[in-house]
Amino acid sequence: MGIVDIEELEMIEVLQEASGLSLLDILRGKQSGSLRNAAVRDHILHVLRVQPDAPARHGGLLDSALKPLVNALPQPHRSSSTS
Repeated sequence: MGIVDIEELEMIEVLQEASGLSLLDILRGKQSGSLRNAAVRDHILHVLRVQPDAPARHGGLLDSALKPLVNALPQPHRSSSTS
């Protein structure tokens, strides 16, 4: 038995989205692998040799979170140079 943190769960989510590997597949591979006593993150990075990005559900979250800030900031004035 082991503990899986939220970052590792998100890594597993990305692997499932990209390649179809399930949580069970990853845990079984880890258990039978050389890094069975290491974190799931280490198994993913060093045994599976992948660098997962953020899950697809994160897409647009940063933009929507920053939108009120962008709207509150003064907009830069563009000077039109006419010679």
